[in-house]
Amino acid sequence: MKRLILLPLLFVAACVASPDRSGQDLFNSYCVACHGASGRGDGALAAQLAVAPADLTRLSARNGGRFPRDHVMATIYGYPGKFQQGAMPEFGALLSGPVRLVRSEDGALMRTPSALIALSGYLETLQRD
Repeated sequence: MKRLILLPLLFVAACVASPDRSGQDLFNSYCVACHGASGRGDGALAAQLAVAPADLTRLSARNGGRFPRDHVMATIYGYPGKFQQGAMPEFGALLSGPVRLVRSEDGALMRTPSALIALSGYLETLQRD
């Protein structure tokens, strides 16, 4: 009987932020509903939100042609207890799991969830002029 209870729990845990999930898979799971499949802020829920979702394809263009990786990862991850103006939820708990060391834009080494790195990397591929 215990096995029957644990099996669904293990399945759900594996789906949350498995280290082998691609950035595109994570985007499709967590971002498409608001930001749309193209990342342009035209998801199915976008019209229902008080604050329009960002056009994720223009992040580099709005940042002088450079993808703002650290800012993107901080926004996705969120901060406990933050007072955010927008409707962007915190995904830190969903992206927990294996971590890697990443050098931030200011040169510091930061322990960063692999899933967050993958998702940010995928967003960088969506950039357009």
